[in-house]
Amino acid sequence: VDRKALPAPDEAPAPRATDFVAAQTPAERTISEIWTQVLGVASIGVADNFFDLGGHSLQATRVIARYRSAFDVELPLRTFFEKPTIGEQALAVLALQTGGEEDDILSMIEELEGLTAAEIAAQLKKAD
Repeated sequence: VDRKALPAPDEAPAPRATDFVAAQTPAERTISEIWTQVLGVASIGVADNFFDLGGHSLQATRVIARYRSAFDVELPLRTFFEKPTIGEQALAVLALQTGGEEDDILSMIEELEGLTAAEIAAQLKKAD
């Protein structure tokens, strides 16, 4: 192959498949920071796909190692391929940390979103 005859690679970022949604939760923000460091891509949204951003399996293993340090969990590499967005991985990390199921965590989040800060504080006091 005559490499000099090949066109220069397109270095423009791939267009987003979805509208940009910034990280909201602490887990999402931490994962976003990790991806930014590993991928060298700024402004990563919670619905952006790791592999669409240029990530590959070796980088995925680096990310998983950083998750281990940041969250004290062991996210299986398989989960990384099945759930390649920050939002999905944040739920998977929370499920591992709490020993719960992702559907249960989603239900709790939806329930909490409908409560005021005072109502949440009252619920936490009841739990103690």
